Amino acid sequence: AVRGAGGLRAPHGIPMDLLDRLLVIATEPYTLDDIEKIITIRAAEEDVVLASGAIVELQQIGNRISLRYAMQLISIAEIVARKRKSATVEAADIQRAYSLFLDEGRSTASLTAQANTMMVDA
Repeated sequence: AVRGAGGLRAPHGIPMDLLDRLLVIATEPYTLDDIEKIITIRAAEEDVVLASGAIVELQQIGNRISLRYAMQLISIAEIVARKRKSATVEAADIQRAYSLFLDEGRSTASLTAQANTMMVDA
């Protein structure tokens, strides 16, 4: 029950008068097709040409890790591709960018594994 609500039980602990003013939006996880469309739009906005294998690689990363991380890899992979003098980003460029820049999960795992070698202020 919410204090001051006259003993009424409110969903999620939110008073009924406030709940009436909220907009509830149902959300669903992105599908692989959604991820592909978003990645394609982002690449076009950044003027990056992605090979089909690169799109598949980014789809998998976006699905497994996060869409935000996958989109950040686009510009990094373009730099990797330019270094090998290619105008098209290939799957290998995405994999190279992935190996150079850690996502949150891999970064946390790395820090946890190395925790005993780091100085800690006690």
